[in-house]
Amino acid sequence: MLQPSSFDPSSFLIIVEPRLSTVHDLLPRCSKPAHDLCFVLLVDPFPGYGITQSEPRSVVQKLPLKVLLDAIPSRLRITNCSFSDSLAARAILSSQSRIQRCEQLQYAESMTTGKMPSLGNEVEESLKLHGFAGPWREGAAGVFVQERQGALNRLATLTQDPELPLEPTVLQLPDGVTDAIIDIGLADSTYSPPEGRKTTTVAIVVEASLKEVQQNRLIQRCHQRQTGCIFVHGAVTNLQKLGKLVQFWQTTRSGGNALDLPSMTSRWPMELGSSLVPMMTFKILLDSISPEIGLFWCKTDTNGNDHRVLRSAGPGLKRCKVVEAEFILDGSSGPLCQEESAVEHMQSIGYKMKVTGADSTAQIPGTQTVVPLALHDVIFVPNEAAFEQKERPVQLWTG
Repeated sequence: MLQPSSFDPSSFLIIVEPRLSTVHDLLPRCSKPAHDLCFVLLVDPFPGYGITQSEPRSVVQKLPLKVLLDAIPSRLRITNCSFSDSLAARAILSSQSRIQRCEQLQYAESMTTGKMPSLGNEVEESLKLHGFAGPWREGAAGVFVQERQGALNRLATLTQDPELPLEPTVLQLPDGVTDAIIDIGLADSTYSPPEGRKTTTVAIVVEASLKEVQQNRLIQRCHQRQTGCIFVHGAVTNLQKLGKLVQFWQTTRSGGNALDLPSMTSRWPMELGSSLVPMMTFKILLDSISPEIGLFWCKTDTNGNDHRVLRSAGPGLKRCKVVEAEFILDGSSGPLCQEESAVEHMQSIGYKMKVTGADSTAQIPGTQTVVPLALHDVIFVPNEAAFEQKERPVQLWTG
């Protein structure tokens, strides 16, 4: 793996890492001023789609490397594609024909033997087919490289590769768990089970913003809980097709990060620019939770995207005894009519609406001006008996 410390600042570095425990160490190094063109992409480079439990309390998305290579503009050269030994074979296979965009391949083995190990016949045949016929030569100790032979065949990189499958996953939950809370969109707080449910309920928490992950130590705070907590990284929304990366807009304002640029960027700037984030549907997450697990509370707060989250859930959403969502009605984040879109959908699958929050205010960045925010915090229930105020999850603040 190329490290930020050895990275040429005139180049653009994308680090692909599936382990949350490792990525938290990489984030501050990648975000230093000298590494403005450095992204950490938290996915498992896999020849298929879905999610995977990369560590016992961590979940990331499976994303073919082909998706990333396609997302890099064709005008940019990809001078080096570097693989560690534990990920190399499946990452190369997941690149399909797009591996040709790499001018050089680099393989780093964890145990220095002085000999390039076999990657398997399927991988070697794929490399030969796409311009890497070998041989591998040793560079630095334990690092092997080879260059693409011949010029890039741009027509070949536009060919239609075989479709990669959706790989179903069932999450392994702690022993004794009978119920789950789903909390999508964390910022600086997460939901925890109420007192009477702590020993039997796991919190599955989802955050797209790596800025919030780093700043609020969300991974550590989730993993340090004595009650069960599983952290999931990704942006949840409805998708036309599997496998998509998005520029996720970020700001210094806590909780102001969003998939959509605000309609009034002069008032609500996204001054931190964007990060590269994988997208998934709510359905993929719901389908990964065993049907034997009850969904006690499902909450989404994604800054103008909640209507898309709910519509992406499929029929599995009806497993949620209570659904909580927030809608922004003044156009400051997300499209207009987002609440109407969500209510129409939720009523069509049998839920009733209960508005629990009203308008609030916020201070415009860089000014002393306080303006009203038209926010509605809405709870959907299949019937009134399903909602009991004493059974609400506990909100834990990171500050």
